[in-house]
Amino acid sequence: MVVQANDYYPFGLTIKPSDFQREGEMENNFLYQGQELQDDLDLGWYSFKWRNHDPAIGRFFNIDPLADKFVHNSPYAFSENKVTNHIELEGLEAVFAQAEFRLSGPLLGAVGLTTSHALGVAADLKGNIGVYYSGSLGLQVGAGGTAGLSVGVNANTEDIFGLEGWGVSAGAFIDWQSSNQFTGLTTGNYTIWVNDDAITLCRDSQIFSVNSAAYTFDYTGAVTDESISGAADGQIDITVTGTGGQFTYSDDGGQNFQGSNIFADLAPGDYSIVVKDDSNNEMGKIFTVEPGQVIFQESSFSENPIPFTRPETGNSSEDNYQIYLDVRVEDVAASGIYASKLITAKPPESDGFARFNLRPAFRGIFAQDPPAMNEGNIVQLTDRIKLYKIYYGDLYDDKTVPDSLTGTNPYLVLKGGVSKRAYPTLNYLTAYLAANKKFLTWAPIEKEVDYGQEDYLNFYLYDTDLSEVNLIVKAYFDDDTTEEDTIDTLSGLAYGNLVQIPAGPLNSGAIAIDPAKNLVKYELWLTDQLDAVISEVRTYIITPYKHPRTRYYLFSNSLGGYEVLRTIGFSERSAKIEHTISEKLLPTGYDANDGQFGNGHSRKQNSTKVSTGFYSGVLSKEWLEYMQEVALSRKVFDITNGERIPMINATKGVTVERNEDNKRLCQARFFGGL
Repeated sequence: MVVQANDYYPFGLTIKPSDFQREGEMENNFLYQGQELQDDLDLGWYSFKWRNHDPAIGRFFNIDPLADKFVHNSPYAFSENKVTNHIELEGLEAVFAQAEFRLSGPLLGAVGLTTSHALGVAADLKGNIGVYYSGSLGLQVGAGGTAGLSVGVNANTEDIFGLEGWGVSAGAFIDWQSSNQFTGLTTGNYTIWVNDDAITLCRDSQIFSVNSAAYTFDYTGAVTDESISGAADGQIDITVTGTGGQFTYSDDGGQNFQGSNIFADLAPGDYSIVVKDDSNNEMGKIFTVEPGQVIFQESSFSENPIPFTRPETGNSSEDNYQIYLDVRVEDVAASGIYASKLITAKPPESDGFARFNLRPAFRGIFAQDPPAMNEGNIVQLTDRIKLYKIYYGDLYDDKTVPDSLTGTNPYLVLKGGVSKRAYPTLNYLTAYLAANKKFLTWAPIEKEVDYGQEDYLNFYLYDTDLSEVNLIVKAYFDDDTTEEDTIDTLSGLAYGNLVQIPAGPLNSGAIAIDPAKNLVKYELWLTDQLDAVISEVRTYIITPYKHPRTRYYLFSNSLGGYEVLRTIGFSERSAKIEHTISEKLLPTGYDANDGQFGNGHSRKQNSTKVSTGFYSGVLSKEWLEYMQEVALSRKVFDITNGERIPMINATKGVTVERNEDNKRLCQARFFGGL
């Protein structure tokens, strides 16, 4: 028997003409969604647990207590405005109005479900995902095979037999199907959706991951790096262990496969090697082919002539025939980017060859920064060594650029130069260095230094087999004992690199070998990665006391390196002051406020005149000749008081004096500083 009936608009306002109330029966005020209608004083709102709802406007008139958790909704919205398939939960949030289920998981292994009615999702090792139903304890797998991953679904209602929609989403949309199995899935994340037969009402989803199957194989790769720069002859050999039938191989991340396990003729770089078995299981690893050593066509000093010769070609009979050159320099070391520095063209000479001097291409490109104060480590220098390439072609008729250019392999140029008058046939950077193992200095092999003095040497790696430099120092003490130590090591080097070596008593580490003893002398030299000696042995003698007139000058030598000159002779300092003024002629009866001078300026320049002190012995003549290096230096710094003050080298000549003991003294003059 029906005692009361009510129909509602979507937000709960009753449809009055259709309301029914049996006479004599008590009126039920728990109406829309089972909530009590507050109709006293004609209020007409429903009292939910947490706030009140006005069905006439479809809004709560209290702020949502959970507003900070639902920032996408209005704090006054009723049932999140989902009134066709949701109900309002106590004034807090919307929930499905139909039979509700929620997916839970993921859990590894088969799972027994404790509810009498359950829904589940499972994935096997072959990448199949399925949805199953269980009406009792235990687990039924609808995907086929043994479950490698299973996820249970708990049902909230007694009857869910009407569920018919199954869906999988790997992107922004859902494809629906009637089957509860999803096959042929690759590894990745999938969102599984389940709907009732209406497909729009009762649904829920869960994200599942299909992981790669357990591999039955593994592999290693043997990498052969590029032999020399530009050869592109690297190689990767793959060796597979385990089972998997016939394997195929890819070096581009699985885009293209081949039957051979060898990848040859590879340029330097990273390669994504993928191995695939006959079941299409793939495994990928990254292998790196390192660039080969740069082998230079030739190495030269920037301050010497740099010749380049090209023969004429078959176009030489054309009008206005010339050979075109474009010299391109690598401005940033190891960048591989070469910028044009010199473009020139010449006709061939009578013998059919065009001859060029490339020296103008390298003017002003070297920074040649001085060492850091008291630098005590081996440092690779890139600011005074450059690689360059030469591109050449033919010009004729009215052409301004060749139709095509041919490039050479890299050449090397080093900041500095040698006297071709003194050494007309000297190839310093190759034959001479290899034979004499010289540091880049003309200083005599022995040098007197003070206990707290810094000093430096430069070394050019003249051999293609060199990849490491070790600084070895042997200390001699006043108790006639000696001790040898490896002070520093720099690896990862290559032919053509330039390194800076700490050489002074203070920064070479010689003092630190045994600080408790009195150091009187030390020797230093370099060894390579095989501990073979690759440099000359230089000797530094510690003077027993510091002369009161001692001064120190850091200067760049003619071979591009920095070293320190100590002077202990007389030191003369003076200042030159100049005033320049413009005098104003004053008329008769001038105003005193006009002043006497219109404008003027003053200038002060300090100058220092120093001498080396007297040299004696077999090396005295060598030291006096070495002073020419200082006289010609373009960069000089006074470092006497722990600061580096730039000086202007104004030495116009080297003055040599002899005293009564036949000792020699050398003088030089510098301007600048304080």
